[in-house]
Amino acid sequence: YSDPGESSGCGGIYNGSLQIVGGGSTGGTENPGGGNTGSGNDLGSSPGGTNPGGIITGADGVSLNDAKVFYGREGVIYNPNLLYHTFIAYDLSQCLPASMTYIDNNMGGNHTIHVFNNWMFTKQPDYQEYGGFKSEFIPDLIGTYFSTAESLPQGGLYEAIANGHYILMDVPNGKYKNGVPQTHTITVTGYDPASGNLIYMDPYYGYEYEIPYEVVKNTSFVYIINGRR
Repeated sequence: YSDPGESSGCGGIYNGSLQIVGGGSTGGTENPGGGNTGSGNDLGSSPGGTNPGGIITGADGVSLNDAKVFYGREGVIYNPNLLYHTFIAYDLSQCLPASMTYIDNNMGGNHTIHVFNNWMFTKQPDYQEYGGFKSEFIPDLIGTYFSTAESLPQGGLYEAIANGHYILMDVPNGKYKNGVPQTHTITVTGYDPASGNLIYMDPYYGYEYEIPYEVVKNTSFVYIINGRR
């Protein structure tokens, strides 16, 4: 799908646990949302906190290798607040700030990618050379610019999308570096009730793809964004 080459993955190195993040930016790296531990299979039942059941397996589990370009079809449920179905394509190493720019602009903001890059450089000056942003800084980055849901609605991600929330998600790209799974940050914009597939904006290409919902079992973090700060 997308090849980070020698990078560590644009969303940071996978830390061995699924993080379903809500309620702002604090609470620690291991439990940033202060929520409950879940089973790794149901995002709707375990908002916030660390989920040790979420294991990135790359070739064995759903990754971006399973994604395909989305050309549109009837019946798809989109975030009702979505303004843009295409966006500027950015370098692979900038998928996190690019995704944040996309969300900010859809929510009526006018931040450019430079706003988020400047914040990231203050925390990790070598982040572009490193090939990605270290996961330890991500909760503060998100919390500085966005408010996040305290918990998922009963209907999980599907209901969150229909309610107008933006889903920022870090997923396996199917690549490895020194045996470590690499990741890519995307924004989920809709879903297809017929197939269950998630529709997302890929900041590397600047247009939408679809992927099986099961990818959420393999993600390293999920933020339910409901406002700008």
